[in-house]
Amino acid sequence: MKTFTLVAATLVAGMSFALAQSATHEPAGTHGTVGAHAGVFSSEHGSMIRQHATSQRYQSHQEPGFHAQVGVALPGSAQLHPLPDGLVTQMPSARNHQYSIVNDRYVIVDPATRRVTHAFE
Repeated sequence: MKTFTLVAATLVAGMSFALAQSATHEPAGTHGTVGAHAGVFSSEHGSMIRQHATSQRYQSHQEPGFHAQVGVALPGSAQLHPLPDGLVTQMPSARNHQYSIVNDRYVIVDPATRRVTHAFE
């Protein structure tokens, strides 16, 4: 009986660990969103950000050897920009995020950590 209890406890602990690990991975269909910090961004949101950047004449920061991807901190020299009002209206949870353009890639960033939370393809 002790062996059965030990095996059961080990299985439960293993499943709990696996669930905790999977909670930090990308939800299906988010195309590069970390957690649920700012919700799930769509290709429409990416278009809104590109249009905003164009209208504001924001330029891409070029950083040789840097690949802007989810979880990576942006270089200190990369500028952060406020998200377009229309996007924040659609997704209020994104209010505390900003975006940047690095090596011609548009990314959503947590400004407190400068970490990429979403990268548009």
